[in-house]
Amino acid sequence: MNKELFLREFMDDIWNKKNIEKVKQYVHPEYTIHVDNADPWEGKTLNNAEFKERLKYSFDSYAELLMINGDLEASVKNYQKAVDIAIANEDRDLELFQKDLEIVKQKLKHK
Repeated sequence: MNKELFLREFMDDIWNKKNIEKVKQYVHPEYTIHVDNADPWEGKTLNNAEFKERLKYSFDSYAELLMINGDLEASVKNYQKAVDIAIANEDRDLELFQKDLEIVKQKLKHK
């Protein structure tokens, strides 16, 4: 398999579909983070279990980026903008944005 195809499959399986059980298929048993100094994981060497934890942290905190200080009404508007942009750009993460929008709408409904 060439590198580009391997990376595309990794991004689709792990990031888009969140199939973290497939991590060992893509990531070496010891993986060192080399991104930038602002990344709190920079320089750390992780095993597959720790890499999965890092993924969960990343997935869980991503949705929080669109939340606005507990203001659910403003957050719904923010998520709706993300959905609209994803639709306009034919973004492969559209379903993720739509799912998150529905979660926030449900929280607002049960407020």
